Amino acid sequence: GPTSNALFGTPRSSFRPDPSFKREYDWVYNAGIQHEIRRGLAFTADWFRRGTYNLRRTDNLLVSLNDYTPFDVYNPIEGGTITLYNLAPAKLAAVDRLDRNATDPDLRRQNFNGFELGFNSRLDTLQAIVLNAKLPHLAQWNAARHAAARRYDELLARDPRVTRPAVLPGNEPVWHLYVVRVPRRDAVLRSLHAAGIGAGVHYSVPIHLQGAFRHLGHQRGDFPAAEAAADQVLSLPLFPEITPEQQERVVAALTSALG
Repeated sequence: GPTSNALFGTPRSSFRPDPSFKREYDWVYNAGIQHEIRRGLAFTADWFRRGTYNLRRTDNLLVSLNDYTPFDVYNPIEGGTITLYNLAPAKLAAVDRLDRNATDPDLRRQNFNGFELGFNSRLDTLQAIVLNAKLPHLAQWNAARHAAARRYDELLARDPRVTRPAVLPGNEPVWHLYVVRVPRRDAVLRSLHAAGIGAGVHYSVPIHLQGAFRHLGHQRGDFPAAEAAADQVLSLPLFPEITPEQQERVVAALTSALG
């Protein structure tokens, strides 16, 4: 039925700033070196740091921690339970939000450090001519990659040990890579290499375990789903000119490696 709230539908600001609120600001600085290896090709190494200060914190002054009741729900992905908090019904419409600066030293500022290695290459005239000649064939090559990916799907469909890449409706990948997930990935990869199959591993280290994020303090076990993917992903050979016979050989070697 109709609501009895006379303010329903009327514009109303639920935020107000603290009179002593300090504006947020950033400090960004970096240092780097660049060494020219040869004409048109240089090696670069950069360190950079960004600090954000006077971070904003928004508090609802009419709601306290005691107004939340904890309850547990089952986690269908990783097992165990997840604790959620339910706000007391009487406080659902209680809103008096105050914007102010965070006071906790760990929350008042954030610092990010990064280290980047790279190459700086200039596109010379000869390379531009080659790429310009290849560009008209791009659609044809992408179509060949699509066909090869579908062929892998069919060849691997009956092996439950291999998790094939899933494509969500409405998406159209170009299949730069065909990445599956397999148990005992490292042993399987060694077996494929021994059979002359050029398989590989992309992104073998999850983000939270990489050096750039070491300052966050994460350890193995903090994100088990990401870690499981990094331990299982395997890129199978895929390029526009790959033949059905070559893909059958890849799948046969993979099946043998899985035992």
